[in-house]
Amino acid sequence: NIIYLSDESGINNIYIYDGDNSYPLTNIATGITQFSIDKNNNQILFSGLENLGYNIYSIDNPIRLKDKNIAIPVAKWRNFDLTYHPIAREERKMISKNSHNNKYENFIFSNLDSSKISSISYSSNEIVTYNNKVYDYDKPRFTLDFMQASIGHDLTYNNTQGMAQILLSDIMGNHRIYINTEMEVDFENSDYVFEYHLLPNRIDWFFRAYHYAYFYDSYFDQDYFADKRIQNLGFSIATKYPLDRFQRFESSIDLNHSVEDNLDYYSNPGYIEEVWQASNTVLQTSIKYVWDNSRWGGLNPIDGKKLYIKYRFTPKYEDSSYNFSCLTLDMRNYTRFDISSIGLRLFAGHYFGDSSHKFRLGGSPWIASSNSRQYIETDYLQQYFYEYAYPIRGVNLGSKQGEKVLLVNLEYRLPMLMYYLPTIKWLGQINGVFFTDIGVAWNDYFPDFQDRQYWEMSSGANNELQGWIWTYGVGPRFAFLGIPWKLDYTWQYFPLTGEKKYNGWYLSMGFDF
Repeated sequence: NIIYLSDESGINNIYIYDGDNSYPLTNIATGITQFSIDKNNNQILFSGLENLGYNIYSIDNPIRLKDKNIAIPVAKWRNFDLTYHPIAREERKMISKNSHNNKYENFIFSNLDSSKISSISYSSNEIVTYNNKVYDYDKPRFTLDFMQASIGHDLTYNNTQGMAQILLSDIMGNHRIYINTEMEVDFENSDYVFEYHLLPNRIDWFFRAYHYAYFYDSYFDQDYFADKRIQNLGFSIATKYPLDRFQRFESSIDLNHSVEDNLDYYSNPGYIEEVWQASNTVLQTSIKYVWDNSRWGGLNPIDGKKLYIKYRFTPKYEDSSYNFSCLTLDMRNYTRFDISSIGLRLFAGHYFGDSSHKFRLGGSPWIASSNSRQYIETDYLQQYFYEYAYPIRGVNLGSKQGEKVLLVNLEYRLPMLMYYLPTIKWLGQINGVFFTDIGVAWNDYFPDFQDRQYWEMSSGANNELQGWIWTYGVGPRFAFLGIPWKLDYTWQYFPLTGEKKYNGWYLSMGFDF
């Protein structure tokens, strides 16, 4: 049997061919755009239009429908005369057997009033002067695409940020406007983002103005009172230049101004005094090469490869200490095995220059955990330049630090309870992951794998933590309320002693790794 999609009736429907005859399996008046069938021919999934929107439908045991004698009426348009007359074009002239003497043919109108257009007159073998200029009077008209409220977690400052988002775009998709604002109207204490995307040409341009305010407890004593605020405000320009469907170049330039304030709380009479501590202004640029032919399945890629190489730097000016350059490489490979897959990732990075900026190697940000968060003392204004290498699941964010970093992640992904637990309305199918993560951070000398001190929380120069981390674990992956969730049960492995230590569970959001 061959099951295929055909519009022989004038509307796309699914048919089956048994070697002698063809039989329709569906009779969908609005047509079927595409379909997929499992390898045992037990189920068909197809998409179709209903109530002005596309939905996905299923047919179980489709071969049984061959004997239902489904009759599909022929669409009316199949009875129309669709013959056409070829047009022969010469230089600046157009010759046609059915030429339309219509002086409006090269114009694009909006809100067209047909009563003001002269009727079309037909003539035979008439030579018409050909004008290839197109007059477009339809300027971009923006319409509201969506509005929504969201909450996220910022990796750099370990803080949550709530935003209301508005998206406007024109009908051709050549112009987009993003307006993001925090739901507290206070410039110094809120987040605001305005973006304009210019997309009609091969190079996409992205213009962005922003202000972010971060609050946190500098002593991390969890008394729910923020005594420090960092403001980041600036303007950036980014571009994307596609080479083909798999490759592109990206570049950006960002002018950032950061301000650090202490928030001193006085209980009597009860007010907060803002005390300025420091500020800086930095120009940062980057260029990035991306190669990606990965194919997604569910919540993560299941086949193909990803690669990017990124170089970012800050030129030195005046007496600023923020003079650095950073080179990073991220390679990912996905291999599919029937219903399961393996994901392998290699991340490497190197800071250059005379500043003190470091990679921070460790776990990823989490929503809930069996462990408490760890406070990491740092220069808050330099947070803008740090780059976090993660995940090393089972340890805290930024557990190791160094000018150079190397990280390897390996995951075996497979369905869990797919055939035993049905999909319900608010909870998607549950998948599972077995994973292991190993990474190392260092400054001048590569840490010896056989040196025990580098597997502990050892101190290097300037009390910076260098060395190795190795963890492994297992956990489910599922979508709940439209959000991808990851629950990881983790263990830390010490290869020199053979010790294995349970590091608890971590609940986070995200897709790949």
